[in-house]
Amino acid sequence: MGNSSENFDPPFRQNMDSGRAEQGRVNHDSLSLIRHKYIVASNKRGVGKTSLAANLAVALSKRKVKVGLIGLDLHGTNVCRMLGLQGIYETDVNKQLVPESYSDYLKVISFESIMKDVDQAVDLRGDLKTHVIDRFIADVNWGDLDYLIIDSISGTGDEPLAVAHAIHDAKVIFVSDPEKEYLPHVRDHVRELMNLYENAQNSILGFVENMSGFFCKKCDKTGERTFREAIIMNVRYLGRIPIDPYIPDCLAAGQSYLEKYPNSEAAHGYELIVDKIIERRKR
Repeated sequence: MGNSSENFDPPFRQNMDSGRAEQGRVNHDSLSLIRHKYIVASNKRGVGKTSLAANLAVALSKRKVKVGLIGLDLHGTNVCRMLGLQGIYETDVNKQLVPESYSDYLKVISFESIMKDVDQAVDLRGDLKTHVIDRFIADVNWGDLDYLIIDSISGTGDEPLAVAHAIHDAKVIFVSDPEKEYLPHVRDHVRELMNLYENAQNSILGFVENMSGFFCKKCDKTGERTFREAIIMNVRYLGRIPIDPYIPDCLAAGQSYLEKYPNSEAAHGYELIVDKIIERRKR
């Protein structure tokens, strides 16, 4: 019988003497059955990255393909709570974590849910922080997946760098919010983040403009502001998700927005992004 996450010893408590080369091999073996991997990243907090990753995973799973969602961002919203899951995991005979099933087509696991001491994890530095992320990624038994969506860590520090190197064959989806005037220093930060992933051999899939305009409950309309940074940076524009007051309501209630409001404009935005992901995959 497996052990619940209450008794599971978090990855950062494990021995670090195996070395980075061995860890890379373990990660490769663990991820080798997953056909397509997508890292959802942002250069700053507060742009709805985790919400977008979770809803994108749900939207993909509705196409009846096998999807995994992994939440690596300790500083953000727990993806399990976001989807109404308990965040309690079993371990298999190889002592790998078995993700929770959200549906027949979607499995979910969150880094935050297994940590006995979240504050200690947040305070990790340097090589130890990298080891924690490596071990967690390697210690999840996904089985056979078509897609893995990774909710990464914002910014360009040790944590996103560790994710980039651990999953070096993933494509990156950048999440941004609209700006009337995209400030030069913000653009520099985005370019720096793009370079971080490209240097780790992660190709850039494109940009998503989140919180794009305001969806009004009364008039059922959305603003028309358009995100142009993708053109400036020569990166594909994948689509836009409008601000919808129902989205935070669903997050607070632990409900999937796409399940509750499948005919909303935001839900339509997710469907268009999924269409582009599948179209790109077939090329």
